[in-house]
This record gives sequence, structure tokens and C-alpha cells, in this order.
Amino acid sequence: MLKKILAIIFVLLFTIGISAKDLMLADLPIWYGKERFVERIEERTGGIREPIGLVLSGGSARAFAHIGVLRYLEEIGIVPDFIVSNSMGSIVGLLYAAGLSPDQILTITSSTSLETLFDLALPLKGGLLDSSRFLERISSILGRDLRLEDLEIPIIVTAEDLVTKRQIQISEGDFYTVLVASFALPVYFPPVSYQGHRLIDGGITNLVPVGIAGEFTDSIILSTTFYENEELNLNNPVTILNVSFDISKRRRGIEEMKALEDSFIWIRNDVES
Repeated sequence: MLKKILAIIFVLLFTIGISAKDLMLADLPIWYGKERFVERIEERTGGIREPIGLVLSGGSARAFAHIGVLRYLEEIGIVPDFIVSNSMGSIVGLLYAAGLSPDQILTITSSTSLETLFDLALPLKGGLLDSSRFLERISSILGRDLRLEDLEIPIIVTAEDLVTKRQIQISEGDFYTVLVASFALPVYFPPVSYQGHRLIDGGITNLVPVGIAGEFTDSIILSTTFYENEELNLNNPVTILNVSFDISKRRRGIEEMKALEDSFIWIRNDVES
């Protein structure tokens, strides 16, 4: 009997040890495609100049304001050497990295309403909406066989993993898998399978992943879609829930911005909610 008790205690302690170890890794991101991403930046700069990084923040449909920023940058002759994006900002970032012009992206996003691009998912499988129609629309333009590591501009897309509870930084893999994962907002869209992870929208924890760009350059162009809604309807539980979630992810983004305030040019798109 004593041996059985000791065996149970050993198993419990071992399990707790593993759990504690996993917990202490929660702040360390997992990055897929890092080596090739770094190589591609060096190829673009020749290793002789500071790379130009472009960060596109999340912000739901307001993130489509980034299209105007891309158009302006092209007008003044600036092409980023790499892009970092998350959430809805990744739709713009991925399409641009794949070679579409700002005007082409605008045509895709404005020719039809978002409501017509997504169907109600029945039966429910982790989310209310199905993104199949949206993917068909994009693949009809770009083709189906497309991978992140082959895009014209190197890109890092951030997401959060429900399994490891860690941030996942993605620079390689199937374009459409990563695209859907980038805006997989919980409840609305189901988690997306990638490399054994179950990914959700990276904007859940941080709307502005500028810290990642700061690891590679001191020349960053940051495009954000922060907005202020002065008339909050605090009688609406949905509004309260959305604003509550917004507090922490906005604060995290501002912290990263302050840490790198001498390294970026901030283009703030004042977009109404």
C-alpha cells in the first residue's frame, strides 16, 4: 500500500514539474521559418543597409486603412524589406507580400461586403463563420499553391496557440492556412490547425507587434488603426466585453511602441469604429 502511495505521489510531482516548466515557457514565442526569413532580408539589403520593416496592426475591418498607407509608400518610392502583421492587418500584409498592388487589394476588399465573404457555419465547429468562400475568392486571384516563404516580400504573421498558450510567429507554410489563422477571432472563427498548434487571432494579446520588427531593424514604419469611441454604450454587454478585451491588447502594444519609440515612424490612421 505504501509503495502505491509513493508511486502516486511521484507521478503527481512529475506531472506538476512538467506543467510548471511549460508554464515558464509561455512568454517565449515559437517561430516557424526564422532561418529563411533572415536570409531573405539579407538578400534584399545585400547586408549593406538597414532593412525597412513595415508593421501593420490589427483592428477588425478598420485595418483596411493600411491599404492607403501602402499606396502612399509606393508613391514616395518606399518598398518594405519585410512585413510584420497580425489579425485583420495580416489580410492586407499577406496580399501585399504576395505581389498584389494596393489598388488590387482595395478592389478585393471593397467590391463586396465582408458579410458576403463569410457563411454561417452549420453545424458549428468551433466558430460561427466559415471562411471557405473568402479563400476561394483569394485563390482565384493568386492561385492555390502558395507558400509564405515564396512570397515577394518576407513576412511574419503572429497568432496565439490554444495548446501551448504561446505566441506563434509564422514565416513559412501554406498561405491560406496562415491567412485564416491570422484573423481567427474566437467565437467568430474556429481555431486553425498548423504544425500541431490550434491557432487563433494574434490580436487577442497584442494589436501592435512592433517589438518583433525591432529585432531586425531600427527603421520601422508602423501603421496602426487605433480609434477612440467617445460614446460608449455601457448598457450593451457586447460593447463592454469588446472594450474589456481591448484594454489589455492595446496596453501591450503601447508598451512595445514606447520601448522602440526612436526606431519607427508612426502612421496613425484615425478610423471610426
